[in-house]
Amino acid sequence: MSRISYNDDDNWAAIRWGGAAKRAIEGKLGQRVLRTLRDVLLALPRKRLAYSQLCDELGDYCVLGAYAHHKGLSRTYLEKQSNDQWDEDQPEWAHDKLGITRTLAWELMEKNDEAFGYWSTPEQRYTGVLRWVEAKIAKED
Repeated sequence: MSRISYNDDDNWAAIRWGGAAKRAIEGKLGQRVLRTLRDVLLALPRKRLAYSQLCDELGDYCVLGAYAHHKGLSRTYLEKQSNDQWDEDQPEWAHDKLGITRTLAWELMEKNDEAFGYWSTPEQRYTGVLRWVEAKIAKED
């Protein structure tokens, strides 16, 4: 089950969200996080991303879990967090524990779970998320 939920009945909320997501991704913090995340993903020993869990029973991380592990959170801690039903709180948790915006955390979860969701293999999810991250990184002058 995905960690993401939507309300398609409010077009203005979707427009506001799109603007907030754009700012979160294109801002200085977002760009720094995306550059780090690209390096984290490229350094993963197994080019796989878990679906809808920070860390799964195979030891694969979702995109947020990989970033959290890079920031020093243990696999055991992430597995425990994945087993607690706290999906709606993950953006808040990512803000508090990882120092990223809630909006960026939500966008990363959405890419991991919805854009490259349960129908994708862990390898396809990895490739798709990595391509998305690389596409969102601004070209440096």
